[in-house]
Amino acid sequence: SQNIRKIYCQLFGYINPSNCNMVKMIDLWNITLRACDDTRDNVRRVATVAAKDLCSITVRIVSEGDSVPKWIDELITLIINDYIESVSTPSLIIGISILHTLVKNENALTLLLKHAARMVPILIQKSAITEQINVSKGNTRNTDYASMEKDTMEATKSSPFIEILLRLLESDKCPRNVLEESTPLIGQLIKR
Repeated sequence: SQNIRKIYCQLFGYINPSNCNMVKMIDLWNITLRACDDTRDNVRRVATVAAKDLCSITVRIVSEGDSVPKWIDELITLIINDYIESVSTPSLIIGISILHTLVKNENALTLLLKHAARMVPILIQKSAITEQINVSKGNTRNTDYASMEKDTMEATKSSPFIEILLRLLESDKCPRNVLEESTPLIGQLIKR
């Protein structure tokens, strides 16, 4: 794992918006994300840090570059398909972490909006399920259902899922059809 860290540090120090086309970024992302799913803890830890660093580099490329590289759209699709829609908790956490970083940058957020119609229902569903599981793990069997539901709702409101949703839906560039399709889903989440 020490060698992997050295390689990542050298490579990440080299990549910038002006030379990112010289590196096959989507391949680098694929390798890094696969390593995040590795069965060995030490590999997963290094890969998770590398994924965060790679995400920062990607945001910098999107923000400072003259044009948006073609691989960015492929990366977003990969994150949605293999990480946000995943039933694996570690994969979901990595996907959410990457999206959370991307939505904080206005240029990257604009690129995500094209995928918003697909992402919004998934994020709503995953937020409710994930927070319910998290809250129920922390509670004992003696806790009444109403207080568990209240705790779940409070945790859901402050989750990264909701932060991503809000950034997408509150953007003045969010397509109208996404807003119209999302409204009933958000209403259902609030009723719970």
